[in-house]
Amino acid sequence: MDQIQQKMAGAANIEDREEIRALATAVAGVERDLHEAVQDHYEAIGIDRPDDLPPAEERVDQFVRLVGAQVSGDLWEFFVEEQAPDALQNVEAAKEHAGKDAEAWEQTVAGWASALRDDLGAGPETDDEELADQFVRQRFGIPLDVFEQTVVNYSDRRTLRWASRGPIDANIRRIEAATEAITAPEPEGGTGEPEEGGGEA
Repeated sequence: MDQIQQKMAGAANIEDREEIRALATAVAGVERDLHEAVQDHYEAIGIDRPDDLPPAEERVDQFVRLVGAQVSGDLWEFFVEEQAPDALQNVEAAKEHAGKDAEAWEQTVAGWASALRDDLGAGPETDDEELADQFVRQRFGIPLDVFEQTVVNYSDRRTLRWASRGPIDANIRRIEAATEAITAPEPEGGTGEPEEGGGEA
């Protein structure tokens, strides 16, 4: 059995292990407890409650798949299943552009624009990004800016962080936003009442 097959087999075995699912269940429970506390906090200070989390079992399954992907060394496949835009097409071809640096990406965009310019007979005044956007929509099913944001900026580290910390990071931002809202000073001369609709004519 070669190294790739061994990794895949190891990932499959991990996903079947009860202790991995038990750990994932514990982490999902912590996330849910934090989220419910944030919901209660928002309600207490008069801010609309954040939406409920998806069912806990979905998060547990996602954690288990994440561990399997990490062990197999194929976080790209996990990214495609869990994070990539639903409309993304030709994912194996898209993978060739994942993680490109700025210079390489700029050259790629110029190459796509040049090829499409020739095919369409477009003049030199046509913007490279506009042509590249048409190319990417045709080949990959999403706009150029979305492709750049999600695929070109892909990294294993970012995918791992999003998958492992996403709900916690989101609730940290909510707590920070709520803290800012309740500690922000009132505008000078303000009484806390609306500027319009409450005064005399």
